[in-house]
Amino acid sequence: MSAASTSPSLSIHITNYLKPDDVPAFLEALRPVYEAIIKERENIFFELYVDPENPGVVKWVENWNATTEWLTTVSLWRFWNLTV
Repeated sequence: MSAASTSPSLSIHITNYLKPDDVPAFLEALRPVYEAIIKERENIFFELYVDPENPGVVKWVENWNATTEWLTTVSLWRFWNLTV
């Protein structure tokens, strides 16, 4: 058994409930944010799921080697600047 990691770790799970017709536009708008997130050194995982059995449900999971403080004071502000 390996030793437990001492590095910070954070997992974010997001579920969006959209009108099914709005999913393509949502995914298009999300693309630049996704591209920025996966370039972050601290981001170790980003997966997006479109639920074929529930049209309009879009989920994603992000895993970070970072603290909540880093995410809210550094990373989120970078992404906010992408959207304004």
